[in-house]
Amino acid sequence: MTTRYKSLLPVPDDISDETASVLTGVMLALASACEARYLDKILRYQAVTLGAKSRDHDPNRPWERGPPE
Repeated sequence: MTTRYKSLLPVPDDISDETASVLTGVMLALASACEARYLDKILRYQAVTLGAKSRDHDPNRPWERGPPE
């Protein structure tokens, strides 16, 4: 987890095992709901992003990088 998001969650010693379990369950349910609702958009974005990266990469010259994003 990056430093930027560490402050969003309580310190592990500040919550009980039960609370950690419930929090994780809620977060996983939210992630699943978002993925189910926006899956077509997620896949479309990933296809475009991966396609752009593969066009920028020359397998014969792997030491060269594509233009910055």
